[in-house]
Amino acid sequence: MELSRQGAHLEFCGGELYPIPGGGNIDVFRRAIAEVGVRSVVVSSDAGQPRKSLPAEVLRIFAQCLMEKGVTQKELDVMMKENPRLLLGIQ
Repeated sequence: MELSRQGAHLEFCGGELYPIPGGGNIDVFRRAIAEVGVRSVVVSSDAGQPRKSLPAEVLRIFAQCLMEKGVTQKELDVMMKENPRLLLGIQ
């Protein structure tokens, strides 16, 4: 979390919630987002490999899970659209 205070962005990947690799936890992701703030987070799928759904579907499910934990649509827009656009230098 210290790195986010220095300007780094954290990336949370929906693919981590799949049984393989199975290292993710939606509650941990939610707490981290609340702690560092949505302006320091990028939400992605990290999907497309065998045994995983298509990236767009993984991202949709991840967003839905986050919303069920209290993340708003506006916060998702920041993490899924605005922050990636900023980091990529896209106007």
